[in-house]
Amino acid sequence: MKKLIKALLNINLFIKAIIPAIRFTWSKPNFFIRNLGGMNKLFFETINLEKEFSRAAKEKESLFVSIIEVNGLKIINNKLGNRVGDIYLKIFEEFMINSLRKDDIFIIWGGDEYVVILLGKEEELQEIMKSFQEKCPVGFIYGIHSINNTQEKPLCRKDFDKALHNAYQEMYKQKKGGNKNG
Repeated sequence: MKKLIKALLNINLFIKAIIPAIRFTWSKPNFFIRNLGGMNKLFFETINLEKEFSRAAKEKESLFVSIIEVNGLKIINNKLGNRVGDIYLKIFEEFMINSLRKDDIFIIWGGDEYVVILLGKEEELQEIMKSFQEKCPVGFIYGIHSINNTQEKPLCRKDFDKALHNAYQEMYKQKKGGNKNG
């Protein structure tokens, strides 16, 4: 209980220190959700995944999907209120948007879950995600999985859904193992 109170006090002090930055962020005009440039799940459904699949083939890179869950949101919402929880999510979203490469796709999946679609080699992308965990002021866990094209046929939505499911499984293994930092 003492650890929880100490953590909440640290979060509260952190939030008080960054409220001026949050107010600035809210004032930025942007038609995407949460005024930060990420897209939501509904908007993602309109994206042409085939375009991403062909981009991966053209660049001869693997396409990966990562699912991310922000740590501690329920506790923050219950103890400090939903407004503070929203600020907590905005801090995370802004960090991710400013840290990801320009061709990576950042999607607000729902609640405290996010999806990132990226091209690259698995080792490189694992290092990127671990680096984000170390630098991000908000804790999170993640799973990452390749959208493989081991067959002759082109990739399709089913391949994406399977990779997302596998990324979820990887993330939940971390969660069950008590590993809150990856």
